[in-house]
Amino acid sequence: MNTPRHTILLIDDNPLLTDVYKRALEQHAIEVYVTHDGSQGLVMAQEIKPDLVLLDLRIHQMSGLTMLKNIRNSDAIKDLPVIIFTMSKNDDDEAEARSLGVTDYFHKDQTSVDDLVESIFTILKK
Repeated sequence: MNTPRHTILLIDDNPLLTDVYKRALEQHAIEVYVTHDGSQGLVMAQEIKPDLVLLDLRIHQMSGLTMLKNIRNSDAIKDLPVIIFTMSKNDDDEAEARSLGVTDYFHKDQTSVDDLVESIFTILKK
């Protein structure tokens, strides 16, 4: 395996999905940290300071939107790129995420793993 060039924190409550995305990203020399819990995710983001956070909206302990607000209000990680990756079709959720400065927003059922990886690399190259 290649030496990791980037780190991503993946926060989603579905272990099957996190495993799929973790494996796909690791094939591209990305080190992936995973949690299924928003509170733990916030702690990990502050400790690890990953290059990017891949965040679901519907997670345990703290919603993805609340976590995004906390990231944006933390001086240490406020500029961290965050991609929302969710099954939610709620337009208000997307509007709120965009108002909080989410870097990108994807619907899981409309986005392939390859498209997600491509977006991640586009963001990491900036």
